[in-house]
Amino acid sequence: MTQTHQQSNLPQNIGLSLSGGGYRAAGFHLGLLSYLNRVNLLQQVRMISTVSGGTFTGAKYTLSLVAGQTFPEFYQEYYALLKNTKLVELALNKLNRKEINIPSSRTDLITASAQVYAEKFFKDADGKPYRFGHILNANIPLQEVIFNATEFRSGLAFRFQRSANPKARIGNGNISIDRSDAEDIRVADIVAASSCFPGGFEPLAFPGDFNWSDSQALNNIKKTVAKTLPKVDLKQPIADENPLASDEELATIDSNIPIISGQKDTDIALMDGGIYDNQGIESLWLAEKRSEVKLDLFIISDVDQRPGSLYSFPAPFKVSPLTLKAIDWISKILIGFCAFTLVTIGYEFIKDYINGQFIWLDFFLYIIPILLAATTASILVWSRNIIKKRILPLIPQVGILAWKDLKNLTVNQVVNGIYLRLSSLQAMAGSVFMQRIRSLGFRFIYQQYDETTRQKLISNLIYELRTGSQLTQLPGVEPPSSAILEIIDAAASMPTTLWFTEDNELDNLLIAGQVTTCYNLMVYITRTHGAQPNSYPQDIRKLWNNLVIDWQNFSSNPKVLS
Repeated sequence: MTQTHQQSNLPQNIGLSLSGGGYRAAGFHLGLLSYLNRVNLLQQVRMISTVSGGTFTGAKYTLSLVAGQTFPEFYQEYYALLKNTKLVELALNKLNRKEINIPSSRTDLITASAQVYAEKFFKDADGKPYRFGHILNANIPLQEVIFNATEFRSGLAFRFQRSANPKARIGNGNISIDRSDAEDIRVADIVAASSCFPGGFEPLAFPGDFNWSDSQALNNIKKTVAKTLPKVDLKQPIADENPLASDEELATIDSNIPIISGQKDTDIALMDGGIYDNQGIESLWLAEKRSEVKLDLFIISDVDQRPGSLYSFPAPFKVSPLTLKAIDWISKILIGFCAFTLVTIGYEFIKDYINGQFIWLDFFLYIIPILLAATTASILVWSRNIIKKRILPLIPQVGILAWKDLKNLTVNQVVNGIYLRLSSLQAMAGSVFMQRIRSLGFRFIYQQYDETTRQKLISNLIYELRTGSQLTQLPGVEPPSSAILEIIDAAASMPTTLWFTEDNELDNLLIAGQVTTCYNLMVYITRTHGAQPNSYPQDIRKLWNNLVIDWQNFSSNPKVLS
């Protein structure tokens, strides 16, 4: 494995796309990296594209190269951070203390989380946060590094990237950040933008929510963003008519989106890169397309959960059989009781006060009941006004007149109707759309190569070895043992979170990444060199033998490399 490129049959130029998926992704991808390192292929990785949870691992690994760490040093440090860092607790603490130094002065969960990332994950030996310039200017084997976010103004990918090609943009086809300004971007903020998933976090404003050490870089980027307001031209086609277009091609179309007259944006909203491409496939393909280096191996490491039922119709709630009309009358009666309470207690309070009979204990006898009654009445009146003046008028065609029909609905009907809408909306955004985006990404990449070059693609899927899966028959290799299946099943079913709820979850993910990578490398070899190991070239046969031995060891003890 120390042979030159001309002499070796092993992959010399490897590209990795690391999918999103929270800590499930971070742990699984760490397992991938550790196994590539074990078989001496990690040093051949030339390109890396990451999304969301994959950006945690990808950014940390890239910075370990910048710092000159050995892989074991990186692995031990990152493992401890994933295992022991309580991100939610620390972010809430930052949120409470408002210890966030950013131009927007915004204090919310995503900006607090970015500060935690900077202080815990992405700092140098002196405790200072890494800046993107450390990656852009480093002498490391990774020629192409892409951390993916999604830009919400145009709906395009927003790429923080290091590239050997000077034409590669930091940003997208609409917004291109000058490299010298991008050097001051904090890596922790890039990771926050890439992993800022909707519902869990607020959008991250760029550049206002980012931390800056150079005010000139901030001002330059503000001017860049402000100058890129799109103009309207309804004669232009819609960008989505060409699903295979690059960001640069899309920008020539999407620059015609309407703008509001007089609008002056100095910030754009960035969110999770998985909204555009949860595997980072397109970014890695574009990186290879523009590079003089062509990949021998293109590994798509994906922790999307096994396809299945995306939405189970929930059982109905049983809250109350009361109708809305009854609730309306109850609220009127309560308002009447509150008003009567205010009058009677108020009268007694005034009488005692005038007669000089008021003592401090009367505070609880008079003042507290008066405040409670007034507050209750105010809330009820306010709620009724909101429904009457703000909500009902929004109903199409009938407006407030809809009340004559709606008042006979029961609370059960209303609650279940709202719940079904919210749950189906969540399933649509979190499962249905994500599965569609994923299938489009895989379809896209497999269409870019012919039958010969397509052999370099490896889909390294977390659920691939799960119980019941149909696996490739490999010469002399037994199916996964029950010990392997147990761990794979547990890892693949872990939810998308930024925390671990059980002590063994991280270890399960690491083992799943290692075992799945071992299996897929064996599949890759049989696909490219046939099913007769004795006929393999010497270096391929050596790699094959090592993979088979590791597989056998995994079968008897999946934790053998832990």
